[in-house]
Amino acid sequence: MSNTAFKVLFFAAALVSVAAVVSCNRSKKSAEPAAEEEEVIVSDVKYNSETGSLEWPGGSYRLITVEPGTFTMGPNAKQEADARDWEKPAHQVTLTKSYMIGETEVTQELWVAVMGENPSMTEGENLPVECVSWNLSHEFIARLNKITGLAFSLPSEAQWEFAAMGGNLSQGCMYPGSDNLDEVAWYQDNSGNTVHPVAQKKPNELGIYDMAGNVWEWCEDYYRGAYPSAELQTDPLETAKSDNIIRRGGCWGGFAYFCRHSFRAGLGPSLGGNNCGLRIVLN
Repeated sequence: MSNTAFKVLFFAAALVSVAAVVSCNRSKKSAEPAAEEEEVIVSDVKYNSETGSLEWPGGSYRLITVEPGTFTMGPNAKQEADARDWEKPAHQVTLTKSYMIGETEVTQELWVAVMGENPSMTEGENLPVECVSWNLSHEFIARLNKITGLAFSLPSEAQWEFAAMGGNLSQGCMYPGSDNLDEVAWYQDNSGNTVHPVAQKKPNELGIYDMAGNVWEWCEDYYRGAYPSAELQTDPLETAKSDNIIRRGGCWGGFAYFCRHSFRAGLGPSLGGNNCGLRIVLN
């Protein structure tokens, strides 16, 4: 594909994303609730340290442990031919501490158990929550932390990519858990143009589901284009503010190359269409 053709195609994809954002905001006016002073939070959600799960009556949300390690962040050998400039340069990253990451994207059932309402356009308890901006993700996490007394967060971009590629168990696949995208992801070619319940596809090497496709997942980092250097980085987190935030993983309506675990995209922190969700970590 020529550079000009790619730019036209990428711009068209951006327009689709904007349309989804407009649709969400029109139909779900409560998607960005105003903060309440001295809010009293009532919730049955609790963290079970024995199972590594958030639990509430009739439901649970499991987290998977990712051990520390050093990995190549950016395109691997199988991804290099399709890699965009903003995925480069590939560089070594060391994560010095273990962390726990959601086995699935945050479900609507968990979101409602914490927030008491559902911003999603397509509703279903076992569907990933969507129509979620980065700002609203932080409201959810702040509320969850107040309920549990713990320190959940969005993953850093490095934490997300290391978990997606299978951590220390990585087999060097093209996509999270497989070289065959249909095995692990709901995306443009197989989704039927809609979001799907979590954990219906094959998990990756760590037992984590849907890190490719279904809904885009917010990271904590600000997006600043290509990586700054090819030098080794330790526990990186981009905190210098910019207009966009990193999101990862592709979505049900996205192209196959969005689903590579090295692919990066940015979006404004107040935006979030019916293809935007999240996954949480516990450090």
